[in-house]
Amino acid sequence: MGGLFGNFERDETPLHGFSRLFAEFNLQPRDASLDIKQRSFSKGGYFAFPPPSPKENGRIISPDTSETHDQLYGHALLPHPEQTSHQNPPAIDGDVAENDEVEQRQMAERQKRLEKEREMATHGEVEWVRSGGVLRDAQGRRDKVRTDHIRHEIRLQEREKLLKEMWEMYERKWGALLASDDRVSFKDMPWPLQRCPSSVGDLTFKAISDFLLEPLDIRTNTVTKRERIRTSLLRWHPDKMSSVLCRVVEEDVDIVRGGVGALFHKYHDKDALYHVAQAIFVFFTIV
Repeated sequence: MGGLFGNFERDETPLHGFSRLFAEFNLQPRDASLDIKQRSFSKGGYFAFPPPSPKENGRIISPDTSETHDQLYGHALLPHPEQTSHQNPPAIDGDVAENDEVEQRQMAERQKRLEKEREMATHGEVEWVRSGGVLRDAQGRRDKVRTDHIRHEIRLQEREKLLKEMWEMYERKWGALLASDDRVSFKDMPWPLQRCPSSVGDLTFKAISDFLLEPLDIRTNTVTKRERIRTSLLRWHPDKMSSVLCRVVEEDVDIVRGGVGALFHKYHDKDALYHVAQAIFVFFTIV
């Protein structure tokens, strides 16, 4: 046997393993000093080896396997920070604020629409009960509780409407009285009563107090009791009434002027509400 493997001689001995493999392909011995780096590699078979690295100044330069390593182990899946900064720019604060504003506006519109629908439904029930109808529940049975509740609401609304109209008429009369220079009589005075008095007997303390304070029960009212009393005191004060008293018909001038001055001096240390009601009551009685 010579060379690397020696000379092969065929004999009758059974071949096994690698010996049989070399024998079948009739392999010849080769020179062991052959530079393996100068040979080209076959792409077939079960094994593949990378080409040798070139030499530079006697040093072997290893190929850059970082890319292959990253592909094998998954590091290449992570984008470079500089690439992500260009591919996925961060959200702008202005865009976020604009989106929030749009969402808030849509929510407000939705809430407004729901409130309007509820108001329409409630208005329909009120009008139905006002016309004499009876509400029914989801099973079609008479809903006495809801019907009675709406009937009470209807009565309350009608009362509030009456009180509001009454007070507005009172204010309009005062506005017309102060804006005019005409002579005034008993019936022209803006008496704080629900109805124009036909006699002195109609000018009671309770009637005056109810007229001044009942409108404060209106649910949309914003005037306090203290403000209402103060306004009435100033309005009927003798100094404020002087421009009106000078226009009273001649036969009532002395009585009206004396009565207005006397009642405020007499009740100045009393309770404010009592003061106002009694002052107006005395004034009406004198007139």
